[in-house]
Amino acid sequence: MEHTRSLAYRPGLLTRLIVAGARWRISLNGALVLNGTDKKLTISLAAIKDANVSEDLLWSWWTNFTIHNDGGKKISFFGLSRSAALQLRSALAKRVSQHLLTKIDNLEEIPSRLNEFYKQNQYLANRDVDRWFNNRPARQLDHLRKALQHPLFDQSVMASDLYVQMEDLLGERAKLHERNEEFIKRELIHETDFFDRVEQKPLTKEQRRAAIVMEDHHLLIAPAGSGKTSAVVGKIGYALQKNLCRPSQIVALAFNRSAAKELQQRIKQRLSDFGGSDVEVKTFHALGLKFVSKAKGVKPRVAAWTINLGENPGQITEKLVSGLCKTRAGFSARLANLFSYFRWSMKPLHFFHSWKEYELYLLAIRAQRSASEKGVRTINGELVRSLEECAIANWLYVNGIQYEYERDYQYNVATPDHGQYRPDFYYPQICLYHEHFALDETGKSPVFLPDYVDSVEWKRQLHQQRGTQLIETTSAMFRNGTIFKHLREELEKYGAFDEAVLPPPEKVFERIAEHFTRPIYSLMQTFLSHWKSTGATEKELRARLVEFSGFDRLRAEAFLNVMIPLREAYERTLRDLKELDFNDMLTDASAALQNGHIRHPYKLILVDEFQDMSLSRAKMLRDMLAQNPNCKLFAVGDDWQAIYRFADADVSIMTNFRNEFGIAAKDQLTQTFRSNQGIVNVASKFVQKNPSQIRKEIRTDDTLHEGVVHVVYYQSGKHVEPTVETKLREIVTNGGPGEKSVYILARYSHLCPAQLQEWKREKGYRKLNIEFMTIHKSKGLEADYVIVLGMNSGWYSFPCEIEDDPILRVVMPKIDPFEFAEERRLFYVALTRAKRKVYLLTQQDSPSRFMKEIIDNQDGSVVLEKTQADGETAPVQICPKCKTGFLIEKSRPFGLFMGCSTYPLCQYTSPVEHVRKTST
Repeated sequence: MEHTRSLAYRPGLLTRLIVAGARWRISLNGALVLNGTDKKLTISLAAIKDANVSEDLLWSWWTNFTIHNDGGKKISFFGLSRSAALQLRSALAKRVSQHLLTKIDNLEEIPSRLNEFYKQNQYLANRDVDRWFNNRPARQLDHLRKALQHPLFDQSVMASDLYVQMEDLLGERAKLHERNEEFIKRELIHETDFFDRVEQKPLTKEQRRAAIVMEDHHLLIAPAGSGKTSAVVGKIGYALQKNLCRPSQIVALAFNRSAAKELQQRIKQRLSDFGGSDVEVKTFHALGLKFVSKAKGVKPRVAAWTINLGENPGQITEKLVSGLCKTRAGFSARLANLFSYFRWSMKPLHFFHSWKEYELYLLAIRAQRSASEKGVRTINGELVRSLEECAIANWLYVNGIQYEYERDYQYNVATPDHGQYRPDFYYPQICLYHEHFALDETGKSPVFLPDYVDSVEWKRQLHQQRGTQLIETTSAMFRNGTIFKHLREELEKYGAFDEAVLPPPEKVFERIAEHFTRPIYSLMQTFLSHWKSTGATEKELRARLVEFSGFDRLRAEAFLNVMIPLREAYERTLRDLKELDFNDMLTDASAALQNGHIRHPYKLILVDEFQDMSLSRAKMLRDMLAQNPNCKLFAVGDDWQAIYRFADADVSIMTNFRNEFGIAAKDQLTQTFRSNQGIVNVASKFVQKNPSQIRKEIRTDDTLHEGVVHVVYYQSGKHVEPTVETKLREIVTNGGPGEKSVYILARYSHLCPAQLQEWKREKGYRKLNIEFMTIHKSKGLEADYVIVLGMNSGWYSFPCEIEDDPILRVVMPKIDPFEFAEERRLFYVALTRAKRKVYLLTQQDSPSRFMKEIIDNQDGSVVLEKTQADGETAPVQICPKCKTGFLIEKSRPFGLFMGCSTYPLCQYTSPVEHVRKTST
């Protein structure tokens, strides 16, 4: 092929290859030959990597033609029109493509082999494609891949079907997906009889699809009440019927023994004709124990004291801490440091909108021991107003500095409008006052203290006028982590440390232990479980501290300084007893799989409740899959029900399934067989406020949605049980014929009603099967009616403020940043236990912060009512300002008015007549 136009010469552009008067042609012997007037340039077609056409920057009617050669070299020339240059590139691409195809051995056999592959009567997983490629001669496959992925490859030189299929298999495999979708459609028809009979009720189309899809890794998202167990049974039955594996090559994994036993019975019952009795159903720990026992030739002992940690969280750490205080030098000092200043993750006062809201927070984190005992108790025994003041007082005590809290100022400055001035701290030995001001980095005060800045300035001027010594600290110093350094420097100026007498760390800890410390022990246990599950070293954890700053950084360091010897003591105890905990067992099982000491027989692994996966469990799964690449993983779970972080579960393993396990199929069950549409809508809307939760649209055959979620306000704790009785009578009256199941649920076990057994025996409630349990225990269960207690803020709040401690980010880098992420999921679990109605009991002056979101539901599903003096309930009008409390009639000297039930948290008021008209 020849082009007769000469290439123009432009002097001075020496960076290009100038071929004056050249003619070009493409030879048939595998090379591009450029013929010029005085030279000839030959470029092997095999050496050409690409060719580009671009506009000339100076001469718009010419183009630049650049050839990319081996080794990254470029050869450029100009003088062709755009159409001629594109024609040249097209011709060159065709010749390069033909040359590449000549290198492929037995190219003619590939179409028939590929056709056979596609016509297989099965779902083709990505592993099947890889296996097909691996069965081709290596040289053939290598040259084929190079040809198709070459930038100049011209698909017209290859049969179109072959090119499309091969390009797809070497790329995104979208065409393979289309082929599999067609297979699923055919299989749904072909296996109708099997899917109709494999379970007691015919499987839904979504459950059938989940059974047919046999991708290497397959995630099935199964919301509450959607029939996930039926999906698991259907998957196993389909695999056995299609002879994809033998019963002994299947293992189904559950997260506790009761769930494993239930699943095993179901498989035996429904799949007996397929050898279901030989399908293994185990907990992760039982499978890990099997692997370790086989690898070591002896069955290891699991430490009994590590079992059922959820029943009494913190029991192990509390015992180990007590021992370390007696045996490890310096540990008491570390512990005193942590407990004195960093026991709580402090939200600054600027986070809150009222002092009542802050007090409820103190109750929620159990820093304030009761609603009547206002403030936080220090090591020294006095009650102070805030966590920051408590940390300062504790620091002073630990450092042996004598102080008095809120002692009267030495001069009487009281007025008819204001009481006597009391500075925060006074140091009697050096006659020094100390004010801790709630000021942020810009000098601003919390929004609920509008005159606070003026008060600060008045105090400063007073000390200056009276000649009294004053030092200052601020909330900003807590946030940036300089508080204790600054305080030490200030006190040193006045010689405060000259007479300081340090109390023994053991005595400090004894005094701390007098107060409620169980929450921090529970937090330590959760931290330890996740640390072991990650397999991270101390060095790796310390490296993560850079993600913290200011006070949070100081707290993280103090926490880790305690956890390191605590972990050592924990491991030493296990070694001394020659026992393993569950994380050790999974780690040893992974090691045995990796080093080949054991070979597992499985071709299909099914995992129930996948949202509860831990890092150590996930690692053992990956090691099982790596040992046998032909083994498939089917994971079933619901990220909306991930509520076991305290037991080292990490929901991100499910939400990032493809990143954790590789190429995967993902399906959803969108139909629930439990709740009505109203409960489903309220629960789904609530949990999906968290953007990290997987989006779902859930439907149900029960279309009822009016008035199925009742928010019931009661006045005080003594009204809880009468309110529950009222609702039980209501269920008996309106529930229709037949027995009804009622679950009374709570965030905490101690909220169990004292009259529970009496209600069970009472004649009027004999139609009701009444049970109390914690929400955690209720997961997987269902009842006609659910009554949820303790939907309050403050002491033992729901959501629990302690569960979201940011310190867990040290061992859980992927922790969900959305506030109360796990507590929200726990509330979702509570809502979705109910088939017919849910009653949410909340104290009128301190309702849970979750109530606002429930009340905001506008589709008529939510009913608002309050308990009256006679024990019955009546409808209420929600406060238009806070959307959490309700309006109640109050009186002032000048008459009646309507105010919010949460006063002083919300100070909304309105004339009575205005409210009545609005309500009408």
